[in-house]
Formats: sequence, C-alpha cells, structure tokens
Amino acid sequence: MNEKLRPAWVEISRKKAIHNFLEVKRAVGPNVKVCAVVKADSYGMGSVELSKMYLENGVDMLAVAVFSEAMELRKEIKDKDILVLGYTPEEFYDDAIENNITLTVYTLELAEKLNAVAKKFNKTAKIHIKVETGMNRLGFLPTEENADKVAKIAALGNIFIEGIYSHQARADEKDKTIAHKQAGKFISFIKMLEERGVTIPVKHIANSATIIDLPEYHFDMVRPGIILSGFYPSDEVNKDEYKFEICVTLKAKLANVKTIESGEGVGYGHLFNTTGKTVVGTIPMGYADGYSRLLSNKGY
Repeated sequence: MNEKLRPAWVEISRKKAIHNFLEVKRAVGPNVKVCAVVKADSYGMGSVELSKMYLENGVDMLAVAVFSEAMELRKEIKDKDILVLGYTPEEFYDDAIENNITLTVYTLELAEKLNAVAKKFNKTAKIHIKVETGMNRLGFLPTEENADKVAKIAALGNIFIEGIYSHQARADEKDKTIAHKQAGKFISFIKMLEERGVTIPVKHIANSATIIDLPEYHFDMVRPGIILSGFYPSDEVNKDEYKFEICVTLKAKLANVKTIESGEGVGYGHLFNTTGKTVVGTIPMGYADGYSRLLSNKGY
C-alpha cells in the first residue's frame, strides 16, 4: 500500500528472496525442477513480483491454491506453467484451457468433464493427478481400482497428464515415519500406473520440509513454499545444511509514544502489565491488516 495513504507497510528484500530460491536450487541440484508455491499472494508478500524474481532465476513452474490466483498471475506472466493445487469449479474450465492453466485432477469424472471442454476448443488440457497418501483431503487413494481410473484418464483424447503428486503431512517432524509411509504409498501407486502402461513425466511430493530433510523424495520436481520466505517449516528440521533468510519485514510509523506508571495494564485483557515506569509506543495497524489478537503480548 502507498505509504502516503497508510503509515504501515511490508518490505521485501529482493536479495534475500532470491537467495532463498537459489538455496532451494542448490538443495535439489540441476536435474530436479522447482515449482515455486506462491499461493495466498505469496503469503501476503506479493505473488506477481516474487514470481517474476523466480522467473529471472530459473523457476520451472508456479503453483497456487485456487483458480483466481492463477488468473491473476497469468495477466502478468504469459509463458510459464501455472498449477492450481486445489479445487477448480467446472465453470472455470473454459478459462483454464484458454489461458493454459494446469489443473489438479482427483476423480475420473472431473477429468472427463475437462476433456469434453478441451475437445470443444480443439485443445489439450494439461493436468496433474493428485494422490491421497495421508493428508486425507483431495486425491485418488492408491488402490488398483483407482489406478484403472487414472489409466482411463490417460486414454482421454484431449487430456495430457503432465504430473502426479501428493502432499506430506508431517515431514517437518523429527520422526519421519509418516513421511516415509506417505512416500511409499506414492511410489507404489506410480508403479501400479506403470504396470498399466501409464508413464507420467513429472512426479512430485516434496514440500519445504521434504526438500531439506528427505532428498530421496525430491523425484522430478519439488514444491518450496514457506522456505522461500526464509522461514523454516518447524524447529525440528535440519537448519545447518541450508541457510534461509527471512525476506519480509512488517513496518509502521509510530502513532503515539507515552510514558505510563508501574502497575498499568496495556491492551485488551491487560496481557502486558508494567512493573515500573514504561514507555509505550502505539502503531496504526491491527486486525484489518492481518495482525491477530492471538499475538497480543507476543510480538518482538
């Protein structure tokens, strides 16, 4: 926001943002693609601006959560693959095909409907298959029956399965038992598909934590998210091998400064209480800016 209109703003360090992206590239090596996850406006940092930085430094694909985010990116970024990780309503299939947006498919019925729309435009719709391995949200369960369904999708005339992926639920924990279990299910399903003659070029399961701790699951592509901002996924991942730098700073001008006496409470619930004369500064931002009340007395 223009500082003249509002005395609170976010600053992004271009140098640190690029460093974080290049650190991901270093982690995965030259033979693994990088799909930068820029959902939620890159966690409020500006997806278009950051995506352009990543493009300048060799990103292979961009990923967002919902279709509207993909369309916003497409207005500014014309020639790079954009993957929608979440649900896309059928009424947007026309726009997806016309704008070369890659959709996630997790049922045969969705694929058949998308194929029909693509056929109408005499085009091929590019998709990624989502596999359910443990998050228990979207995705094909890794069963023989569902392998048959994906084989049917692969046979559709106006569909190209470019990728297949899953998402790790607990890779950021020190105990990697669940992470290994999920990866095992993913690999097993890929083998089922290959037995049916279905070979999918881009396989990916690695989120930020998996990129850092589980290089054996980098496969063909990785999907960094929070580490691009410079934050580690948790305190349980290895912080020694790769150094990510926080690239975002929230700033505001002081609206008022005053001195209050000992024994005074500050803010809702008086969660902070003075033990002596204290200088208190007030800044002009709050809930409307995404600064949660849950952070009361926890900022620094």
